[in-house]
Amino acid sequence: MTLRQKKRFSLFFLLSVCHPASHASGLSLDEAVTNARNSLPIYQASQQKVAATEALYTASLSPYLPTIDGSASENQHHSSAETYNSKNYKVAVSYTVFDGGKRLANRKIAGSNLTVDQQETRKSEIELVSTVTTAFYSAIAQRDIVKQRNLQFQFAEKDHNIAKGRHKLGYVKLSDVLQASVRLEQARFNIIEAEGDYRKALSELNSLMGLPLQDIHDLTGSMNDAISPPDESQINEAAKNRPEIIQARTAIDISKDTKLLAKSAFYPVVSASAAHDKNDSELYQTSYPEEQIIGFSANWNFFEWGKYYKVVAARHEVSAAELRLQEAQRKVLLDLSKAKDDFITSSDMLKVADQQIVHAEHNYNQALGEYKAGKGDILSLVQAESLLADAKGQLITAKLDVILSKVQWEKVAGLSASDITQ
Repeated sequence: MTLRQKKRFSLFFLLSVCHPASHASGLSLDEAVTNARNSLPIYQASQQKVAATEALYTASLSPYLPTIDGSASENQHHSSAETYNSKNYKVAVSYTVFDGGKRLANRKIAGSNLTVDQQETRKSEIELVSTVTTAFYSAIAQRDIVKQRNLQFQFAEKDHNIAKGRHKLGYVKLSDVLQASVRLEQARFNIIEAEGDYRKALSELNSLMGLPLQDIHDLTGSMNDAISPPDESQINEAAKNRPEIIQARTAIDISKDTKLLAKSAFYPVVSASAAHDKNDSELYQTSYPEEQIIGFSANWNFFEWGKYYKVVAARHEVSAAELRLQEAQRKVLLDLSKAKDDFITSSDMLKVADQQIVHAEHNYNQALGEYKAGKGDILSLVQAESLLADAKGQLITAKLDVILSKVQWEKVAGLSASDITQ
């Protein structure tokens, strides 16, 4: 990007902060989340996966319904004596009366698989909310930093002008002007750097929403509105039903149904069938050219070595699934504790950053007054202005850290966009 383009972007940013332009689209966090939900491929893929699993769950009803088959054939027979045609038409209906619980187990497993995939969509939703919220407030923080850097430049420019004026009057040496000039150029450098970071933050947000990367938005909201602590009781309640916890519980159900499926091999399979069969031949008529058949059949396997051990394996899998649930619960409790500690730490650091601003402003005003009165030196003034600029930037960073730790806490608890209370 050329220097002229950078200056234009800086001017556009200042105008959009103070007087949002009519062509700049306003964007709230809720709108950003909605846009991402409608466009983010990974989230759309999770929804398609659920749709596929729902279809398989519906298909698991098939063994409970009769099957209908039809067949037709026409053959031409050639022999040394003669040639003739024959036709056969058959319609058959069959139904499984009893299968030892196999179809029930398969249906329950299909339902459990649907639950697992639905929780995967929940995880994608939670990840989406966390990612978009992080990108949204990171962009706001970078916007505020650009604004702060421009104010910093104004302070540095004021100090530079004071130094030049005092030098013209002969009160200070040229070195004072040079020192102030160095600080002024550093402030200009900081503006360019902050503008680049802001553009990158907007690009990341636009990418999540499926918008052109260079789009500029008037982001609505401020970090001050988002640094309040979350509802801890809501977080603890939500954590009990995190997607990973529900999936671990569902895995126990799947293992139990797998055990039922293995046991079904020890029972007979009883089926009922009905058929209509018609035969027609040009040469001769069969004894029964047309007949209806109704029957029952049973198939019972008395011995097959592997089925015994399949039941044993399923029994061990139930125990393993129960232990995996305990492990998932342990990790959730640990993650919640760590996320809470991170939020408390970042909140305490924000209080210190707030207090540091007060001292830095007092220090700068004191140094400026002393320099104007001829009692202070330029180095003290430049250093005081630099410390004030750093303190203001640190305050923005501290606010963002509080917000990000809050977002992480809510993510660990498994809160989605509809669950989070502002």
